[in-house]
Amino acid sequence: MKSNKFLIILLLIIILLFYISNLKSIYTIDDMAYVIALGLDSTEDNSLELTLQIAIHSSSDGESSSSSQSTSCITSSVKCNSISDGINYINSYIGKKLNLSYCKIIVISENLAEKGIENYISTLINDIEVRPYCDVLISKCNSKYFLKNSQPYLEKLSAKYYENEEISEEITGYTQEISLLDFYNNYYDTYREPTAILGDQDSLSEDNNGKTENLGLAVFHNGSLVGELSYNETLCHLMISNKFKNTVLTIPSPFSDLDHISLQVSSVKTKKNVEFINGTPLISCDVSVSTRVLSASVNSNYMSKENIKKIEDFANSYLKDRITKYLYKTSIVLKSDIDSFGSIAVKQFANQRDWENYNWLNKYSSCFFKVSVNTKLRSSYLVLGQW
Repeated sequence: MKSNKFLIILLLIIILLFYISNLKSIYTIDDMAYVIALGLDSTEDNSLELTLQIAIHSSSDGESSSSSQSTSCITSSVKCNSISDGINYINSYIGKKLNLSYCKIIVISENLAEKGIENYISTLINDIEVRPYCDVLISKCNSKYFLKNSQPYLEKLSAKYYENEEISEEITGYTQEISLLDFYNNYYDTYREPTAILGDQDSLSEDNNGKTENLGLAVFHNGSLVGELSYNETLCHLMISNKFKNTVLTIPSPFSDLDHISLQVSSVKTKKNVEFINGTPLISCDVSVSTRVLSASVNSNYMSKENIKKIEDFANSYLKDRITKYLYKTSIVLKSDIDSFGSIAVKQFANQRDWENYNWLNKYSSCFFKVSVNTKLRSSYLVLGQW
């Protein structure tokens, strides 16, 4: 009985000693360097340049909250053979262990994306520290430059600023939040191809001090970047793919060549169908739009039945033309089905083998489109009258 107690006590002592000996390998928050953004560039000798934007945390909340963009994070770059190699090298000189658990965005330069980024996407999606819901952005400028100049106007912390893509999508519809998981799944899909957020230098910045902007989408085909969508084309993409949330659309006035009408578009529903005519895909899109007038000129009476009909008819024609041009751009120019028409076309094939043999993603460039738009104008809440 005494021997059993002795063995139990001895075992507890051994476990305690083992635990204490491993305390040195436990990292505290002060031992970690948290990466909030990761950038990938191709160098002149075709090697990889890895750029990490690392948050600087302070034990004083007051200091942190009052710090500027330049002191809330640092940016470090290194030429390397792989992402893992670059992270290991940066770890060697920053004096802390890099942690990717809080990475908000992955920025890939346009130059690198044109060459193909399958290896990098696979590496990141399989890294247990990288969250699959961080955003993927393709930068028209160097990703190192993009990260150094991503200065938020209304946010002091870059980490918070990078989370605002969803807000931008909901308010403007000028871009779309694309997560690493979405990009990865679409990259290997047989029904559609991937897109990513499009980033560039801010062309509207009055002080021209190198700020950046996120407008439009980058489009991929067969694993490589093939082109881009403007913010207006991105609106069409969101409408067709039934991911549209909200925007303000300004169209020429049907009553005067010199005026414009601003419409608040709050709901878009699109019914899609794919049929094969003599082996050629014909894609039909029936778009239903709910909107109201935001702007009015002096003495305007937009809410009369006759004028409502004129605005609706003009909006139908305007949107039909834009959407049709957008669809043919994705088909003929980009050759990329980013609206998942393949998920509808596959239903007309007997089995998966027939579908894969047809090779939809490469046949998408031969599609024809038929678009119809039905706009409904709701009460505008305008204050009208003679001023």
